[in-house]
Amino acid sequence: MEIAKSDNSEPSGRLVQELKKSEQIYRNLFRNSLNAVILVDIEGYILDCNSKTKKLFKYKSSELIGKNFTNLSLIPQDYLSLIENMFETLVKGGVQEEIEIKISRLDGSFVWLALIGKIFKLGNEIFIHLIALDITRQKKIQDDLKEEEELNQMILDSLPFFMMLISKNRTILSANKIALEGGAIIGDKCWNTFWHCNFIPKEDKDFIDQYGTPPPNNTRCYFCQTEEAFSGQTPKHKDVYIYGKIFDTYWIPFDNDTFIHFAEDVTIRRRAEKKLKLSRKKYRDAFNLVNIYKDLFAHDMNNILQNILSSAYLYSVIQNKPEKLDDFGDLNEIIKNHVNRGVALITRVIQLSKLEETEIKFKSIEIYNILNKSIEIFVSNFQERNVKIDVNGLSKNMKILGNDLLADVFDNILSNALKYNENNFEVKIEINISKVLESNTSYIKFEFKDHGVGVQDERKKMIFENKFNKNIKNSGMGIGLTLVKKIINKFGGRIWVEDRIQGDFTKGSNFIVMLKEAI
Repeated sequence: MEIAKSDNSEPSGRLVQELKKSEQIYRNLFRNSLNAVILVDIEGYILDCNSKTKKLFKYKSSELIGKNFTNLSLIPQDYLSLIENMFETLVKGGVQEEIEIKISRLDGSFVWLALIGKIFKLGNEIFIHLIALDITRQKKIQDDLKEEEELNQMILDSLPFFMMLISKNRTILSANKIALEGGAIIGDKCWNTFWHCNFIPKEDKDFIDQYGTPPPNNTRCYFCQTEEAFSGQTPKHKDVYIYGKIFDTYWIPFDNDTFIHFAEDVTIRRRAEKKLKLSRKKYRDAFNLVNIYKDLFAHDMNNILQNILSSAYLYSVIQNKPEKLDDFGDLNEIIKNHVNRGVALITRVIQLSKLEETEIKFKSIEIYNILNKSIEIFVSNFQERNVKIDVNGLSKNMKILGNDLLADVFDNILSNALKYNENNFEVKIEINISKVLESNTSYIKFEFKDHGVGVQDERKKMIFENKFNKNIKNSGMGIGLTLVKKIINKFGGRIWVEDRIQGDFTKGSNFIVMLKEAI
């Protein structure tokens, strides 16, 4: 018996010792825990708490132990239901996630706690072991971050254009208000919800319609610059024209996996800029046209006055030698023609020098009468030079796109042919006219072939330029040809000079003019 008794009492003694040892370990953990630890019964009464609890709550032990947890003034009313639900769940054997509560400490300050509850039994009694973690700093960081996010979102929402943060695989991660109102859906593909698959390749759209998923290599809108932006890790920009609007669009890499995508509707601005550009061009063209007519006036008026002066000289010769009257024809008529030409020139300069007439208007011009009139006046002005002009290929139905300046083109080219002809007794000019087709555009081609001194190859381009004109001793040729080229350019045509006899400039020149035919 004794042995048995001894055998039975020995395990019982070890169990007591082990229980005492476990209790000691628990108490050491309970007292020395870095977090607040509270022991409560199932009714919510506080049985014990460690020093960390008193320090965290700023209450004395006597102000906590024996008090009902839910009746303490430190817990605001808004959080009592969370604690009651936690206790109820734990008592029923359920698993309760941690809850976050905000408590009021004795000194009036607030602290955020993450409350974790565990149930355990001691004999027939049930207890709840609570651990309270101070997460005040964490909550402050979260609140600051949330406030910053809200501020950032408010800034983004205030932007007058849509902006989105998109992943490399085209998933919309976030978007501002305008983008959301425009159809963007967080978590969906930008090409799908925002553009409704309208701008991806047709074969990709057919694949999506058939299988309900993007093709293996994904897809993108035809104007997308994402790959290019990621490849160079540099922002990409372009104007995108969709739905009748113009969007100033950017793709900006944010990191290796996301990019910022924003676009602003600049349709009104771009149209205004285009109108402004056109307006400036019109005024610039008008200003340039004024300069053309200013030079033209000085040049042609000089020629007219020189011709009138020559006629007046001839008239004085006739007065002394009446027998020469028949040789010079009707000098009064010649002078009258030159005066009329001067009046017409002044009228054109006045009309076309007005800045209000910014648009240069072209019309269908019959060249038959204009060319013949220029030839008639030219021949009558230089009767003493025995001018002979042969015209080939001219017909009455030939028309070009231009205006009244066409007469000035003919006058200047004919005048140039005479001025640089060293034969004082005979001037031969051949004018060949034909129709040509270039780049699906019909032209009337004029070739003015003279027997003058010709133009050396290195000077063939320079004679049409202002910088060459200033170095010409005999005034007239340079200025006249510069003006002729400017006028022809305005007509949308071309002018250049070749040798009349190819390879020998001394045999005269061939001035070639190409003007658009009026159909």
